Amino acid sequence: MQDFQQENEANIIDSPPTWLARNKAPVIAGTLLVLAIAVGAASWQGRRIARESQATTALDAATTLDAKLSLARQYLGTEASALTLLSAAAVQFEDKNYNGAAETYALFLSNYPRHLLANSARLGQANAWEAAGKIDEALSGFIAVGTHNPPDNYTPAGQIEAARLYRIKKNYSAARQLLSDCVRDYKNTFYGQQAAEELKSLPQS
Repeated sequence: MQDFQQENEANIIDSPPTWLARNKAPVIAGTLLVLAIAVGAASWQGRRIARESQATTALDAATTLDAKLSLARQYLGTEASALTLLSAAAVQFEDKNYNGAAETYALFLSNYPRHLLANSARLGQANAWEAAGKIDEALSGFIAVGTHNPPDNYTPAGQIEAARLYRIKKNYSAARQLLSDCVRDYKNTFYGQQAAEELKSLPQS
């Protein structure tokens, strides 16, 4: 009995190194993988910060709109590029280059669809389309703003603008639905009050 216990204790004592010996390769591989992921993440973060810094420096030094747009395309993916595209589109709109503004907003939205100012870009694009006489495109753009999820400060503006174009197209039922939704969701705001006033003057279908 004593011999059995001594043998069993010897096996228990020997178990940890035996397990490690059997599994040394996967343990080492797993450790190396974790280290590689950590190093890769740190390297990626460093490159991202460096590129953002380069973009900011280059865009700040640009003196013409064309130069800024060219650099913004070169540095797509950076915050500096995103803000430059929005600023450039606004300048193009003010210069009455409505098609150019719509294209610049489209470039922003295709590269920054989840940006905090994405709905602002949608609103700007819709305004540019309307100014260019592209009413159907503008209506689709304003609807996209008004149905943005999650809602933001631009959502009710999109609803009211879409309702305005529906009114121009004499689609009063669609306009009424959008305005009613705006009143319901933004009752105690400027937009809710504006929508309520628009509803009062809306012709019957």
